[in-house]
Amino acid sequence: MRVAIDGAESVDEDDIGLRHLRVLSLLLEVGSITRAAQILDTTQSSVSKILAKLRVHFGDPLFVRVGLSLRPTPRAIELEQPLRGLLAASDAMRSSTSSFDPRSSTREFSVLITEVGMIQMVPPLMAHLEKAGQGLRLMAVPLDSRQFGARLEAGEADVALACFPAPRRRCGASAFIPKPT
Repeated sequence: MRVAIDGAESVDEDDIGLRHLRVLSLLLEVGSITRAAQILDTTQSSVSKILAKLRVHFGDPLFVRVGLSLRPTPRAIELEQPLRGLLAASDAMRSSTSSFDPRSSTREFSVLITEVGMIQMVPPLMAHLEKAGQGLRLMAVPLDSRQFGARLEAGEADVALACFPAPRRRCGASAFIPKPT
């Protein structure tokens, strides 16, 4: 069955993801739903449901019970090598993303901010950035509340800081800035 998601191109409901393929790879390795569930710290039922979805997706039982273990079908064996390559490529792409290190970064953070925010929030933010990393920079851009959402979506700024007063309430803004480690 095809389903449209938020106006995007339709996708199959029975599409599988990397999580499903990782379970298949583990089942090929250990040959046991119980053992796979223990390794994944989940229930046998969860692993069985994933296996059922994989069976429908590939149109093959993938495993047959022989005694207390599962034996892969010829189709499952055929999938093993391409599956390992796909998962290795996925792991490589995920690990190639370096984590943010403020001490070595030269990143410029762009902040859409109100005039009051420029006076009250920018100086402490700049002081924090100076302590966190010498190469970090802050660009404060005046906030126009009518268009800030579009500017954020377009990547023109990383964050918008503003305070819009509510009726009979005092407006306040706060920010959590973690201490450098």
